[in-house]
Amino acid sequence: MKIYVTPDQMKDADKNTQEVFKMDGLVLMERAALFTVDVIKSLCDKNCCIAVLAGSGNNGGDGIAIARLLWEEGYQSAVYLCGDKAKMTKDCLRQYETATIYKVPFLDNLSELSGFGLIVDAVTGVGFKGELRKEVAEITGFANTLNAKRIAVDMPTGVSSDDGSASCDSFNADVTVTFGFEKIGQHLYPGKALCGEVVRGRIGITDRSLSPDDKYIFGIENSDLTRMIPARRPDSHKGTYGKVLIIAGSSGMAGAAYMCAASAFACGCGMVKIISVPENRNILQTLIPEAMFAEIDEYNFQDIIDENLGWADVVVAGCGLSQSSLAFSVIDYLASYCELPLVLDADGLNLFSEEHPHIASVDCVFTPHIGEMERLTGYMREEIEKNALPIAEKYASDLGVTLVLKSSSTVIFDKKGRGFINDNGCSGMATAGSGDVLSGMIGGLMAQKIPGNLAAPLAAYIHGLAGSYAASEMGESGMKASDIISGIKKVL
Repeated sequence: MKIYVTPDQMKDADKNTQEVFKMDGLVLMERAALFTVDVIKSLCDKNCCIAVLAGSGNNGGDGIAIARLLWEEGYQSAVYLCGDKAKMTKDCLRQYETATIYKVPFLDNLSELSGFGLIVDAVTGVGFKGELRKEVAEITGFANTLNAKRIAVDMPTGVSSDDGSASCDSFNADVTVTFGFEKIGQHLYPGKALCGEVVRGRIGITDRSLSPDDKYIFGIENSDLTRMIPARRPDSHKGTYGKVLIIAGSSGMAGAAYMCAASAFACGCGMVKIISVPENRNILQTLIPEAMFAEIDEYNFQDIIDENLGWADVVVAGCGLSQSSLAFSVIDYLASYCELPLVLDADGLNLFSEEHPHIASVDCVFTPHIGEMERLTGYMREEIEKNALPIAEKYASDLGVTLVLKSSSTVIFDKKGRGFINDNGCSGMATAGSGDVLSGMIGGLMAQKIPGNLAAPLAAYIHGLAGSYAASEMGESGMKASDIISGIKKVL
C-alpha cells in the first residue's frame, strides 16, 4: 500500500531521517534535485530553456539546486527569485551561494519568463496554507499563461498538502515531482488536478522514518490485488467463494439490482441471490439467469429475509430500492437484526434513520455519495467536500461502520480510524449504475472472507481500473455502468 502524508508528518519524517539516520539535510536536498533533473531530462532536450521559480525556503533551495545541476549539464537554465534573500533558510542560502559561484543566471524581470519552454515551480512546497500573497499570485498566475511545460517541486505553489484546497492563481503543473511520500493534497480535488501527474522520488526518506504512533492515509496499488484477493483453488466449488444476498430494485429499477449482482459475480463470488419485487422477476432472470431470485411484498418480507440470511455470507441492500413503505421496512429490519456482513447503498442509506444509532452487523459498509452523506450527517455539500477526511472519519467511528464516501476522489474510513483515498478512474464513470456496480463489488469481495474495511478500498481501486480500461476501449463519453463490469473481469 502507498502511504499519503500530511505536511507535519512529512516534516517529522524528514527530521527523523536527519537525526536518527544521520542523513544531512543538504544531501537530501541534492538527491531531490538530482531526481527532479532526471524527470526534466525525460521531458525536454538541451534546446529547451528552463526557468526555476525559487522561494526562500527549502523548496526554493531544491529549485536552485535543480537549476545548477541543469546548468552543469549544458542546459539553458536560470532562476527567478520569488522570495526575500534575507529570509532564506540556511540550506536555501547555501544553494544560492553555490549557484552564484557556478554562474547560474538569475533573472531580474518576470517578463523574461516568456522566453522559456519549461517552468519549474519551487516557491512554497508542502507547507503552504491559506491564500497566496499578491506578489506570489502574480508570478504563478503569469507562469500559468505561458506556452510552456510546467513542473512543480514537491507541491504546486498555492495548493494545500493537507486537503488539496487551492488558492486563486495556484501553479497549474503538468507534473509534480514529490519526495519521500505522496501528500494527501495530491489526491484530493482541486489539488489533484493542479498537480498533474505525480512522480515520487525516493531520496532516502523511507517507511522507517515515519512515526509508528501516527495515523496515516493509505492508497491501494496493483501489488495489493494479488496479495489481498484470495487465489482460486483447483479443488474449489461454487460455495468456496461465498454467497451474496442482494436486496435491491423496485418497480422500474430492475437495472440497479442487475448491476449489483453482475458486479458481485465479476469480482469472483460463487453464488448470488436477488430479493426484489414481483415485477422484477422476469426481467432479472432474463438479464442474469445465473442469479437466484426471491420476491417480497409488505406481508412476507421478514420471513423471506430471515430464510435467506441463513443462506448468505454477505448482504448488499439498497440499490434502486426506492423509498416506499416496503423499502423502509426492509432497511429498518436489516439495521436491527442482520448480523451478517452488510453493505448499504443508495436508498438503503436514504432510509437509514436516526432511529438506528447502532447497527446490528459487526462488519457493515456504507457507500454514500456526497448528496447521501448530506442526509446522513446534516452537513452541507460544500462543508463535506472541504472537510471530507475528518467528517468521514468521525461518522465511521461514531456509527462503527466502514464508510465509502464516493466522489471524484473517494474517501474511505473504517471504525478504527484507518483511512484510504482512491482517486483512479475517469470521468466516464460518472454514469447511472456506477455506484450499484461498486456496491456489488464490495459484496462480492466480502463473500470471499475479505473484511469490509479492506474489501471497500480494494473494490474502489478495481472499480477505477475497470472504468479506465473501459474508457481506453471506447472513450469516456459513451460509457455505461455495464462497461465497467466488463472492465472488472479483464482487470482481475
